[in-house]
Amino acid sequence: VYLAAYLKKHPADVIVMPHLYPAETITYMKRQGIELPLTVAVMTDYTCIPFTEETKVDYYFIPHEELTTEFIKRGIPAEKLVPTGIPVSERFLKLPEKREARGQLGIPADKSCILMMTGSMGYGRVESMTAKLVEQTGEDTHLYILGGTNEELKKTLRDTYADTERVHVLDFTTEAHLYMAAADILFTKPGGLTSTEAVAAKVALVHTKPIPGCEDRNVAFFTQHGMSVSGDTEDAVIQNGLKLLRDPEAQAEMRKCQEKYGKPYAADAVCEFICGQKEAAQEEA
Repeated sequence: VYLAAYLKKHPADVIVMPHLYPAETITYMKRQGIELPLTVAVMTDYTCIPFTEETKVDYYFIPHEELTTEFIKRGIPAEKLVPTGIPVSERFLKLPEKREARGQLGIPADKSCILMMTGSMGYGRVESMTAKLVEQTGEDTHLYILGGTNEELKKTLRDTYADTERVHVLDFTTEAHLYMAAADILFTKPGGLTSTEAVAAKVALVHTKPIPGCEDRNVAFFTQHGMSVSGDTEDAVIQNGLKLLRDPEAQAEMRKCQEKYGKPYAADAVCEFICGQKEAAQEEA
């Protein structure tokens, strides 16, 4: 096993796995009797994803305590579940006020701002949604589209809206956190990490139609807890999003729910738990 050789050359105190594949690899190594340090898996969707029950690691960090029963039903021992939340970058926790963020990004302070995130590869019916949002909003609303690395999509949108000053198609950026801070509402696919970042940023959140599977469960968790709105069709998503845009009270209520159910300091919780386990092990030794 290549990983066993690597660990022998580069000893580790803990192996942290935010993906299923390494957890499956570690499980195989354990079954082969290979000695390993503390192993922990970080769940990055608001559900017990398929095949998690095949894995055997020391602990599973899950997004919320309300998901504990689901993981137990799938065969994960209760004593291995730690409801820390999903870790996000610290930059989502130290955001400037909306006006300051807009100043840094050159976004007009006196306009409504819709942010659309398409994922790093520009996923989704972005052209269709953009057309409908432009059609159903006025000159007082600007649309910022983070097109990731999808050059074809960005060119198409730029060509289509070359004469529309309120549509801004942006290249891949490391400042997504600032755009979240500047936005009035965010349209995004319901990935677990991006959704968690949005909650940490306390931005009014609109989930676009999910990829069937884990993203369905993400939407269900968020909408049931008042942390986002969505819809069964593209038109419903847009209508619910624009309704949210025009209702500051609804946005404020959503932010309260995000504060209530979100776990923005999950990274700290994960590190504190791991350090506690290592200290306990040293004391026993």
